[in-house]
Amino acid sequence: MDAKEIIKEVLGKKYVYLVDRGNSAIKLALQVAKNKGFEKAYIQDQGGWLTYRQFPKKMGFEVVELKTDGGLIIPAGLMGQNNFAVSKKNVLLYQSMAGYCAEQDTEEIRKNFGGLIILDLCNLGDKVEFEADIFIGSFGKDKVVNLGYGGFIASDFEIDIKGYEFDMNKEGELLEKLYASKKRLKFLYHKNRKVKLDLNSLDVIHKDKKGINVIVKFKNDKEKEDIIDYCNKKSYEYTLCPRYIRVNEDAVSIELKRLS
Repeated sequence: MDAKEIIKEVLGKKYVYLVDRGNSAIKLALQVAKNKGFEKAYIQDQGGWLTYRQFPKKMGFEVVELKTDGGLIIPAGLMGQNNFAVSKKNVLLYQSMAGYCAEQDTEEIRKNFGGLIILDLCNLGDKVEFEADIFIGSFGKDKVVNLGYGGFIASDFEIDIKGYEFDMNKEGELLEKLYASKKRLKFLYHKNRKVKLDLNSLDVIHKDKKGINVIVKFKNDKEKEDIIDYCNKKSYEYTLCPRYIRVNEDAVSIELKRLS
């Protein structure tokens, strides 16, 4: 079984394309939406990826940032946001795990949305029933499938990827990473639960949600330093928030997804 067949089996889409970068997959998906006549692009107000704010605007979409709960889209609130759900001219681009710390309710989002959904998969390898028209993902060095190169785009219709082709010399290594993804996810989920237990007395964002990273809010410098000391003792990398790709609050994001 080749890499595309493995991804196809997981996602249940007719076509899977390997591309040179995760960002290329985002561009291609948005270009599909543009060619199909979609006019307005909705993205998360936090917990997404940097180019969500850049690419749609450059491609001529009207861009609207959805108000979220720490990156989590609120399905019931979609109807009230500029007739979001009822318009067939809208496209939604979002990440399957907000800031890599909390799994989205993809089924309810699909039920409350009438346009095209582009879902950026953070947890390729999970046996989860995702709901989207186009799937995209990255194989970057800090991802679940951490090849350090490339990405994919998948749908039930053909897509022209000319100019963004994957270097097939790397497919053998990609196959190894794909076969290892289930085990790697299990390891990362275990670490996530362990860190949440260790920091149970602090304000962990989306504490009860399935995730990879752990994001912990702090009220003062002492709490911040306590979280950072914990990270240093455990040799966990971290980043400080507010930060669009995590949360727009004072917090420390413990970057467990970078573990090997």
